[in-house]
Amino acid sequence: MENNAQWSVVTGKLYKAVLIQIVCNFLAILFGAFSGFSLGFTLVLAIIASIGAVVGYILFFLALGEWRQIVDANDYHGVNRLRTAVCLNIIGTIIGCIPLLGWLGGIICFIGFVLMLLGYNELKKSTTFPELAREGTGRLYTSMILNIIAVLVGFIPLAGGFIELVISIVAFYYMFTGWKAISES
Repeated sequence: MENNAQWSVVTGKLYKAVLIQIVCNFLAILFGAFSGFSLGFTLVLAIIASIGAVVGYILFFLALGEWRQIVDANDYHGVNRLRTAVCLNIIGTIIGCIPLLGWLGGIICFIGFVLMLLGYNELKKSTTFPELAREGTGRLYTSMILNIIAVLVGFIPLAGGFIELVISIVAFYYMFTGWKAISES
């Protein structure tokens, strides 16, 4: 890390962006689970929440661009992998809002989650991150495993959406605490 002040500012931006994305994704999954296959009010709420998640992802993408400028060269690849994953999650979330194409959005997000898992795996082994930041990336790694399971379970007809919601709550907790740890390191 070049500068502790820069680290604090950038990781604070990352934390806030992830917080927006977590809350909006949670609401999108919640409303989506209740909308079923109807095109009613809960589906509209799920789409609005998904738009909020896309905003969170865009802010996250921009903050990751700043972060990769201040991390050590050895950690650059892991951060770049996260940026690629976020691009896929933005695309997947947008496609997921299109009725009858949600499955395709889910597959794209799944690929993004796998890339995030790989990126966090690299960063949790960083020799230049503070100890608390490495612990945080370990939590993020766990969160991505849970997100991958949640996406897969979400494809189960009828009950999949509710099971996905429960798993996602746990994943969001790990994501929240992981980025909180990084921002406080």
